[in-house]
Amino acid sequence: MFELKYTIADADMRAVNKKISLFYFALYFCVALGGLATGIASIVLKPTTLTYIAGIILTVLGGLLLACAVLLLVAPKTSLESVVSTGDGELTVKIDHDGVTVGDTELSYSDMTAVKNKKTYLLVYFGKFRALLIKDAIVNGGSMPELYAFVAARAGRTLPPSLAADNAESAKKTPDGNGAEESDG
Repeated sequence: MFELKYTIADADMRAVNKKISLFYFALYFCVALGGLATGIASIVLKPTTLTYIAGIILTVLGGLLLACAVLLLVAPKTSLESVVSTGDGELTVKIDHDGVTVGDTELSYSDMTAVKNKKTYLLVYFGKFRALLIKDAIVNGGSMPELYAFVAARAGRTLPPSLAADNAESAKKTPDGNGAEESDG
């Protein structure tokens, strides 16, 4: 159905991991600043003892979250690892109704947990920390939105569509409908 040829370099996976780290840094940083601002305002205004104590707690927790956000930015973290080996070799990726084939490695749709469209590439997750990076390098026609729709529609399926149709037909042929043949015994 789709055939792609591209390389997955170590720099590509580092860039993906960097984007993930920056996202979480921005999220934690904004929440920490909000907590610090609310805590400091509660301490300065101190209308009641309860808001004063809550302000101190918010300031401490906001400071801890800010420290965690800075550590996320500074410390290198590998959030995702590639399903296939990275390097300078060109990969041939074939995506059809039965699964994804990367070189000699066959990946099943049933193992896919999520598909994310990142405009210039797709991230196909296999579990929580492993992903296949699919770049925009289609050689046989088609576009990235079509490829995304094709893969996303099949992600998480237990059987390829061709086998599922065969199983449905064989279940209809049996009298009891559970796939077992009745014997005359």
